[in-house]
Amino acid sequence: FPVTITTNGLSIGCVGIGSSGTMTGTLILQDNLTALSIPTPSNGGTFNTNGKTVTTTSGSGFYDGGSANNKTVTLGNSTINCNAWGFGSGGTILTANTSTINCSGNFTGGGLTTYNIVNLTGATSTISGSNTFAQLNLVSSTTQTITFTDGTTQTAASFSLSGNATHTHTLQGSGAGGWNIAYSGSTYVSADYLQYRDWE
Repeated sequence: FPVTITTNGLSIGCVGIGSSGTMTGTLILQDNLTALSIPTPSNGGTFNTNGKTVTTTSGSGFYDGGSANNKTVTLGNSTINCNAWGFGSGGTILTANTSTINCSGNFTGGGLTTYNIVNLTGATSTISGSNTFAQLNLVSSTTQTITFTDGTTQTAASFSLSGNATHTHTLQGSGAGGWNIAYSGSTYVSADYLQYRDWE
């Protein structure tokens, strides 16, 4: 069963989708959504952002609601503004489509999809697990420290990692185990004013 939600510009609390029982239908946004946090379906069902802008305002951000039951998240051409992105691999089918994710905190992609555009916008972020992107970008006008968990590889067709003369970017591992970046494209890699640590 399709269910639609319209908030008319209101900022709401946590949006729990299918948090009890089994949700087998589809929840479709009809306008932009701002919420403290958004756990995606925890017990089956589909959450479709429907090309709308989704913004989270708390530390838990936009994340996998848990449970191994099959659930689907479809981002379409939405812009997601979140202070954390947290997806594991258990039972989630995530389709990034042409979306843009602006994440100011930690990013856990779960290796679930090829993410389209991911912009890491905060001063510090940890990227957990190995992930694939069309574009992975940092903010040149912000001093940033990006930490990669040991033994992981971030693969992208386009990287924009550069800082500038007053805002250096530091890329480092979570320990001495090493991390990797793999370039899969034919367009560009922008990589000035960088410091590397614990690179494999």
